[in-house]
Amino acid sequence: MDNIEVYSVGLGHYEKALLIAEENGVSANDALAYLFMKNYGLKEIYSFDKHFNQLKDIVRLPKK
Repeated sequence: MDNIEVYSVGLGHYEKALLIAEENGVSANDALAYLFMKNYGLKEIYSFDKHFNQLKDIVRLPKK
């Protein structure tokens, strides 16, 4: 598919994500997704995980 990209994740990414997770009360994996979103200029995520609502600067879709 042309609209899907896969990125490598390293220890340094998880170390940064853990700090974000602790500051925002989300899981390390949610924080890792947020970190990559910020790095690549993404502002929306389609997810039913309501923890993404706790992260600033992104919008979780659907908004229900």
